Amino acid sequence: MIIIFFLIMFFQGVSFSQPAYKTEDILFPKTKNNNTDNFIFIKKLEVGNLSFDYKDSRKSKEENRNVNYLASAPRIYLNGYCLYSGIWTGFTVGGKTINPFYPYVLKNYYVVENNKDRIFVEQLWETDYGNFFIKIVEYRDMPQWIFGRIECEYPLTTIQFLGVVPLHAFQIEGREIWCVFNKSGPFKISAWTRFEQPSFQEGDFAVAIINKGVKDISLKTFKKFFVFNQDEIKNISFEFSPALRLIVTPKDTKSSMAYKFSFAVGYWFDRSDSSDEKQEKVVNEFLQSQSTEIRNKLNSINWIPDYKEWTNVERTLKEIEKYIEYPGVKDLLEKYNFDEIRKDFELAKKEKDYRKSIDIEDMLKIIKDAMYNVLIEEMKK
Repeated sequence: MIIIFFLIMFFQGVSFSQPAYKTEDILFPKTKNNNTDNFIFIKKLEVGNLSFDYKDSRKSKEENRNVNYLASAPRIYLNGYCLYSGIWTGFTVGGKTINPFYPYVLKNYYVVENNKDRIFVEQLWETDYGNFFIKIVEYRDMPQWIFGRIECEYPLTTIQFLGVVPLHAFQIEGREIWCVFNKSGPFKISAWTRFEQPSFQEGDFAVAIINKGVKDISLKTFKKFFVFNQDEIKNISFEFSPALRLIVTPKDTKSSMAYKFSFAVGYWFDRSDSSDEKQEKVVNEFLQSQSTEIRNKLNSINWIPDYKEWTNVERTLKEIEKYIEYPGVKDLLEKYNFDEIRKDFELAKKEKDYRKSIDIEDMLKIIKDAMYNVLIEEMKK
């Protein structure tokens, strides 16, 4: 009977192809006991060679759980390498600093573009003071770089990139972390037992973070690169507590420029030549030429996405509607308010509300999986 059911679905044109991206929600305990207050909620996204990893102890801001850490934006991996382990920032309202990451939680990842040219992902936090966005773009022809933009409705405070040590943060005998700016440096910023603050100069907009004093080829040849819009930054500094943080102080805190912040993060990793000469050449090429190209690219990005997935949502709606009279399906669709979802999508399409469309698409995936489970169970009877 199950074989017949799948044959029916095949001839009716049901698609079982893998989605262009994958999201996953995980709940696991922080401690060995089973106290739910000690659970961490993880929301993951994988799209192309990009992956996002968001952690919080709550699934909504209404959950009044105590947290002993400062919540942040998701960790980002590119080609399996962690570019940073989160972003801390805030915005000021009437002289008061607002943390968009607590008590607020990430609403969703919005994959608004995933085509042959680029991947465009929006991360959204809905605060009491308006929406807070972190937008991430990766171009297919620049697979070792991401471009980002923070947007909100009030002036931003300092922006902190967490976990920016190259490759991993393990302390190894002799290991030192150095940074080099496009105009100033190099500076030894950390040897674990000692931390030194580099001297930022007017005109610095790019920084390379590198390992020195190590024999391990992977550590020696892995480098992280950060590029910023020169007109948006006043200072770049570092802190090491407990992991290395790169901290950017915005230049403008009053005009509309203060409501947005752009950045690019990349890496270089090639174990084929670990010579000191090669490592120095790579850093110099980045600071002297590539950083300017990356900055120009960053400043040219159109941050309004070109969303074209309306037809995919319509296709899923029609796929579900085919089975509306099958046993058990009608009750299931009533449980999920399917008629309301269908109306909401028509309104979203009319108003070109792509985020609402993506929210609906995510819900339809859940409904579709539940519907197929119902149909299979009916076939077993």
